[in-house]
Amino acid sequence: MMGYVDSKTINKFIRSEAWPILRKQGFTRFDSRSAFANRGKFIHVVNFQSFNSYLADGLGCTTFSFRLNLGVYVLGSPGESSRTRDKIGALAPQEYECQFRTNLRKRGPIDGFAAEDIFYIHPEGRTTARCFEEVRYLLAEKAPHWFALRNDVDQLLTQMREIEEYSTAAAPEGELDCASCGTLNWLQLKTTLLLQRHRSTPTAETAEAVLRTIDSLIGTLLDFPLLNDSNAGEELYTERIREVWDGLGIFAPVPGSSGASINEPDSLTSETWKISKETVVERHRWTSASEPMSTRKQIWPVLKSLGFSEFTERLAHRISDRAIEVIEILPVDTTERKAKALSPGLFRIGLGVFWPGIGSYGHFRMNRNSAPRPRAAECHVSNWPAPERRKSAVARTAFDSVEDAIHAIAGRGQDWLTLVKDPQSAISMLELDNWELFWRYPMMRSYGAKLSPRRLIYTAFFASLLHRQLESQQLLLQAETRLESWSPEHLRSNYRTCLEDVSNKLRDSWNQE
Repeated sequence: MMGYVDSKTINKFIRSEAWPILRKQGFTRFDSRSAFANRGKFIHVVNFQSFNSYLADGLGCTTFSFRLNLGVYVLGSPGESSRTRDKIGALAPQEYECQFRTNLRKRGPIDGFAAEDIFYIHPEGRTTARCFEEVRYLLAEKAPHWFALRNDVDQLLTQMREIEEYSTAAAPEGELDCASCGTLNWLQLKTTLLLQRHRSTPTAETAEAVLRTIDSLIGTLLDFPLLNDSNAGEELYTERIREVWDGLGIFAPVPGSSGASINEPDSLTSETWKISKETVVERHRWTSASEPMSTRKQIWPVLKSLGFSEFTERLAHRISDRAIEVIEILPVDTTERKAKALSPGLFRIGLGVFWPGIGSYGHFRMNRNSAPRPRAAECHVSNWPAPERRKSAVARTAFDSVEDAIHAIAGRGQDWLTLVKDPQSAISMLELDNWELFWRYPMMRSYGAKLSPRRLIYTAFFASLLHRQLESQQLLLQAETRLESWSPEHLRSNYRTCLEDVSNKLRDSWNQE
């Protein structure tokens, strides 16, 4: 083919050369660049990826060149309600939303372009015919085999189990083409597949397998917190874990009666985390431009009555010999507000406890005298409560009223700070399984997974405060043993420094006793 070529020309070639092959393979839904096939518990996706001018310039190709991508989406995945849908409302996940992904590569430089994963379309169309001849071959001969290996729940779970048993590295290329073993995405995928199997034949055993993976997923989340100023990432993971939990139905366990009540407004059993996108209630009782909230005038006086003594524009600290308690008022990030079409004036409340005797795994805010005065996310344990009256599925922990904020801080917020500060109740809390603790406090972070070096160090510190020296020593030894195998390499030096610091401080206190 010779002559002027553009994206519309390539779209016509895709319709005439690629779609007929895929129709024969059972693909039934098409848009200009993607094809979809429903296969039981999966959706297969074929996508011709185009390039914008910036990316094309960087790659050295034309904007109407393309990659040929394949994807497999697992039905029932958390967050499915927000996935892309076609004109008739059928689920049509983008290739980048799929759990299994790959791109088909040319067998050689048929188009004179060195990159194997890019089909180079010459501006005058000189390579178009050769590229689509290769596309026809790849779709007819290679794609069906790749899809067939990723269309059976039990087979995929077996592959994942073998990788977990024999390697902690990334999944071998060409076998799974998914996330690295042990990561959040890996565990999310495994949980979804186990849940699919459970739904097919629901038994106590299949439910237990889902629960074990949920516990590992939560533990990984706790070891690698995503918390940032917007807090949106943490809310997203909490929502998705709740969705998986609901899939267990009558087999979903409920935490025991010890500790906080599961009827707390923040717990996973509450309406805050069960609410659907169709039932959003926004009040914004005080957020008009003429009536902005004043943290200093409206909230700080309440905190002063509760014993908080040091204040900045957004932070309040209550200092004692053992701990520093933190209240932080954090306006919703502008980027998140615009992305979610939220009204101005929304804010979040961060609660935190910082123990100078433990040290820190990273940087934290200090005052002019170099004393620690951390933000909530810099504390050893933090929590982000949800309002009781405002209900929103897009910003669940965002407050819109001073009354709700004061109620949350002075009520259950103070209860949580008291619970975490007390060594005995803190130990009892940290001894819970990941899932049970997460169920009670979905937005509590920083304390690490059960039996992680971080949580063991915290528990050893609390045991020492209770004069349980032997228990404290044993916990520190466990933390040291797990340091190399549990912690990622880039964090080990920080963990090791913290462990040594805590060990030295505790030994000094034991000697003084």
